[in-house]
Amino acid sequence: MESTHKNTKSELASLAPAEVVPINYSDSEATVYGKDGSGNNAIVQVTIPPAHISNPLLKLYIGYLQSPLFLGLRPSTRYTKAIEFRNFYKYIAENKQYESSGLPYNIVNLYFIKLKGTSERTSFYNEEMILRVPLKLFNKTVVDGFDKDKFAHVSLANYLVFFPNFPPPHSLPKKSMAELFGQKNTPYSDTELMQSLRLGCCFLLNKLSDIREKLMSNKHVLKQINALKTAEYDNKPLILNSQSNNFTVDYAPPKQIDNLSWEIIKKANLQIYETIVNNADPLTLEIFTFRSFPKAKLNSLEAKLTTLQWVQEFKNNLQTTASIYTKRTYGKNSYLLRRLDNITPKFLICPSDFEIYLIQCLLASESIQREGLNIHLLSDFSINIESTQIQYNKGRRDKSSATPIYTRQNLPYQCYTRYIEQRKVAKEYSFADSNKTLDYSTVTTAKGHIGFTAKSLHLFELLLSNESEVTRQYKDELGSEGDAFLWLIKRMWQHNQIAYNETLTNSRNKKKLNDLTGASKRESRVIGLTPDAITMSRKRMDDTVTISKKEGPETARSQSEPAVQAELTSHSLATKHNVYGNRSNSKEAIESERNFGAQVGDLMVEDALKVGEYLKDVKKINLSEIKDLLGLTSGYEDIEQLLENVDAELWGGFQHNGQVIIVISEVTAMLLKGYINHLHNEIPRLFLDSQLKGQDAQKKLAYLSTIFNSFPPDIQREGKKLLEEFDIPFPSLV
Repeated sequence: MESTHKNTKSELASLAPAEVVPINYSDSEATVYGKDGSGNNAIVQVTIPPAHISNPLLKLYIGYLQSPLFLGLRPSTRYTKAIEFRNFYKYIAENKQYESSGLPYNIVNLYFIKLKGTSERTSFYNEEMILRVPLKLFNKTVVDGFDKDKFAHVSLANYLVFFPNFPPPHSLPKKSMAELFGQKNTPYSDTELMQSLRLGCCFLLNKLSDIREKLMSNKHVLKQINALKTAEYDNKPLILNSQSNNFTVDYAPPKQIDNLSWEIIKKANLQIYETIVNNADPLTLEIFTFRSFPKAKLNSLEAKLTTLQWVQEFKNNLQTTASIYTKRTYGKNSYLLRRLDNITPKFLICPSDFEIYLIQCLLASESIQREGLNIHLLSDFSINIESTQIQYNKGRRDKSSATPIYTRQNLPYQCYTRYIEQRKVAKEYSFADSNKTLDYSTVTTAKGHIGFTAKSLHLFELLLSNESEVTRQYKDELGSEGDAFLWLIKRMWQHNQIAYNETLTNSRNKKKLNDLTGASKRESRVIGLTPDAITMSRKRMDDTVTISKKEGPETARSQSEPAVQAELTSHSLATKHNVYGNRSNSKEAIESERNFGAQVGDLMVEDALKVGEYLKDVKKINLSEIKDLLGLTSGYEDIEQLLENVDAELWGGFQHNGQVIIVISEVTAMLLKGYINHLHNEIPRLFLDSQLKGQDAQKKLAYLSTIFNSFPPDIQREGKKLLEEFDIPFPSLV
């Protein structure tokens, strides 16, 4: 009986499930799948150096990278952490002295000492925390998603003892455009800078699109560009996919493209060249020849040459061989004429990185933050013949938001639609294609380092000279409204040129000393016109809350001043008010409670008067009356047909001669009621985002509710019934 029982137990044991081990699990290496800073899928391979294959610290890190705890993180977080582990392992592999002696307990500290000596950064707190987290898991009793017992080792405590303990960096709010150079040094507010930036970006985008369309309207240019579409050669994607592959009329890298393929592209370049010279448009010539010709020597014959003459001289000196520079001699002077690479077949086929950056600035001005820009797709644009609207996401929030609706008369509509159309054209010429809105050839362009090393942004230099054709047209069309953006570009260029020159000097010095280790530190920091700065300016513009520092020298103050009373109790002014002023038995609270009802009543009356003023401009009419009002000759059978032919609001009203016209119908009632319900849902979130937005939405809610309640009862009922039948989506107001 006993033997039978034992046999049964052994049989049950054999049927027990085996320990589940991932197929790609390894003790010495980990493959991490994540997303890089641009939102693209990325793979990071982390491998223990062969000489340290049994080190408990390195094995712990590999186990952590393969644990469910780590795999549950966001893709971008996984990528960032894996990169830091990989860099740490790379440092260990490069230091051969540890192969025989083993890793010292202070190895992490030595790693950060090396980083501090070769980096311009001032804080490594985040990197230190990434390496510390797996060790700190051993201090917890239970850790979900990580088997800490599997990696337990007595030496891990010693590594933790010698770990560096960096203080967290001083947290500062992100700077807006008005704060990039200090508010004292900025003569414009965020509102002025934001409005000017949008106008400036639209101006530049439309000018470049005009140049492209004029050239493509030439039948000879169009023929050569179409030949690129139908040409059969292996290097076809090289036309588009890299900034360095912008093949020009006089130069093509022999290792990147064969002679036959280059000849096809060269024909197109020559035709573009001929067309630009024949048209002699000052703006096109200026952009075409930008940074292409040398500065003539003083008191020389060539100093009198016009831009058009320089172009002609360049044409006369074109060589049949592929060379970077063409030499031209004038008398005793010799010049190197550089290649013309601003307007090439690539420019005519797809938007340049400069244009993509301008689109990035426009999207950031719509409050689309950096993470939202990284994942933004062309399909997020909703465009028709009359209007356009853009959908986007904010950070970790699942719900999508939307920009205002731009009609054909708005500059953003023109810029967005032309950009999308050009991206569609680009798909016809390239095998590889991305659906991302910001499809940069050189991703560092997105940093907005105007005046530093980003070649794509050097066209901004044309705005620095008052004599340039771009600046002349800019000032003629935008007037004083464009001054703020012009000031920002000039200021940023001047600042970053100092850092650029310092970088060149350091590089030359390192070459002289034959020092190839690490990077040289700069005293000057580079400033970029980033999405962070633009979105922060938008927040400052939309929000009424302002933070300012006390100016001027200290003066004698009375103890009755609120700031002095706060200091005497070792509190900030806000804490003093919250802790003491809000107490129910304080004299401040009692005084406030006495007048609370009156204060609220006054505010309600004030808001009601504002709504009343708005309602004075509202006119409610029926469908037959609106035909007479607008002088329409075509007959509209219903309100839907009418709304398609006027610039209507989302809730059905439209402007006419300073009045808001509302057609009394079931459809209008349905739209009104639907938008009122939408406002009810959005107001709590609007107050979290901006106090001003929340207050404006409340006023609009009262305004629209009053209009809806003035409709006949039967129309109201029919509108509510229609709303139950149809699901009408309204864009998020946040």
